[in-house]
Amino acid sequence: GILSYLYLTTGCRRGEAMALTPKDINLSARTISINKTVEWIGNKPQIKNCPKTDAGIREIPITDKLINLLTPLMKQKYLFQNDKGELIDNSQFTRMWDEYKKENDINCTPHQLRHSYATLLFDAGIDIKTAQYWLGHADINTTLQIYTHLSEQKRNEATKKLNDFLTTF
Repeated sequence: GILSYLYLTTGCRRGEAMALTPKDINLSARTISINKTVEWIGNKPQIKNCPKTDAGIREIPITDKLINLLTPLMKQKYLFQNDKGELIDNSQFTRMWDEYKKENDINCTPHQLRHSYATLLFDAGIDIKTAQYWLGHADINTTLQIYTHLSEQKRNEATKKLNDFLTTF
């Protein structure tokens, strides 16, 4: 799971991860630079030199564990590539992801891991402007919707905990 760990701890989009090269990793600054994406035309991958929006161009902090996982990939052309050293096509990605899900007995998409990253940011108390930047949202309202939803969830969980506790009183 290097790829799944990357999605979970950086919140990058599927195509952004597939476009990553060793040049995008700054080991000393401990950041990953999102500056391009892979688009699939049918099955064929191609690099698009700008992410989904201008806000998609960003530097995201990376964990020690992710640095350790990525280090062996630093001699490749792309961090995630096929056996020929080329971009992964859409069907190769699907097979790879299906295999990963089966091996780990999970059922999630890369985009769901991106949402989990947003939840981690919220739980860690990361302010909304920083979260907006790290997630690459062009519109603060997108981030605000996620944070509002998570806040409501937390409130509901807290209400249930209090109710459960007080029923034992």
